[in-house]
Amino acid sequence: MMTILGRYILFRTLKSILVVFMLFASLLALLGYADELSRRGSDTFTSFHVMVFTLMELPSEIYRYFFPFIVMVGTLVSVGGLSASSELTAIRATGLPASRLLATIMTPALVAIGLLFMMGEMLAPQLRLEANMYRAERLDRDEGPSFGDWYQSGNQMMNVGEFVTAERARNVFIVTLDEQGEITETVRAREVLLEPDEWRMLDVEVTEWTGTDRETARFRKLHYDEQSIEAPLSPEIIYNLGTRMRVLTLPQLRERVRFLNERAVADPVVALEFWSRATAPLLTLSITLIGIAFVFGSTRSISIGARIAMGVALALMLQIVQQFFGPAGLYLGLTPAIASLIPVIGALFVGGWLLRRNM
Repeated sequence: MMTILGRYILFRTLKSILVVFMLFASLLALLGYADELSRRGSDTFTSFHVMVFTLMELPSEIYRYFFPFIVMVGTLVSVGGLSASSELTAIRATGLPASRLLATIMTPALVAIGLLFMMGEMLAPQLRLEANMYRAERLDRDEGPSFGDWYQSGNQMMNVGEFVTAERARNVFIVTLDEQGEITETVRAREVLLEPDEWRMLDVEVTEWTGTDRETARFRKLHYDEQSIEAPLSPEIIYNLGTRMRVLTLPQLRERVRFLNERAVADPVVALEFWSRATAPLLTLSITLIGIAFVFGSTRSISIGARIAMGVALALMLQIVQQFFGPAGLYLGLTPAIASLIPVIGALFVGGWLLRRNM
């Protein structure tokens, strides 16, 4: 059961985090609105449309750029206020164990991390996708998924040129192989209606191949106005593969990683994006611990404001290191999971060491 002290710190810290969130949101909204209006404002994309687009895109931008700092700065403002008013000193003088005090302070931070993580990984990607579609409709542009890679399903290789909608694609090319890996048939369709159990192809050109070498190879071309085949992949997977990673939720991104791994075409960049986003709460937790560690300790030689500034600077440096180390780790041959976790574990170690020294 939460004590009076726990409730006081919880609501005080959550209020501070909310204020910081609103400040960052206001700043991003103003900058995003001005930038979008100057670059794309027109008779069909008016200031009202720009405002709607900016608000729809705002959760994604906040989460992408300021997720760790909203939690850390909000927590430090609260704890720093307790320290500046000597409330923190009075709490420690009651004999409350340091671990209990730390758990009380970190509880609202963990609540905020969970709420922002859910917003950033579940709500924000869908809103960003809707925002892109909203802008494309007003500007008469194509914002559908882009393709170009080949994917395998059983004995078939396929390439999708572009999506019109999630159930309709254009310029689809399918290659069928035999058990020896030789081409037996190629299918090129101008348009495909994607259904869960079958693909209805329109304006189809089928090429049947026989022979395995240059001398014996023969082929025959056939044309059909319409042809149906069993769906080699679900529309959801195909659409997932062609959608930009920034507008995929974390479960959707995990599904793409799983699919690519099963087809032996693993993309380390996609896996790194997944692990970087999956470990974001741990990174936020670690830099918040680092910031809190700077608040504790004697304030005779250094003011509380200077301590908070030092904590923010160190946390910023660690986040930059985490963003740099991921690609560098891939270059050094590390797996995406390890490349993402090493900076996080290092930040947790630094935070734990600073807390032990100052508390």
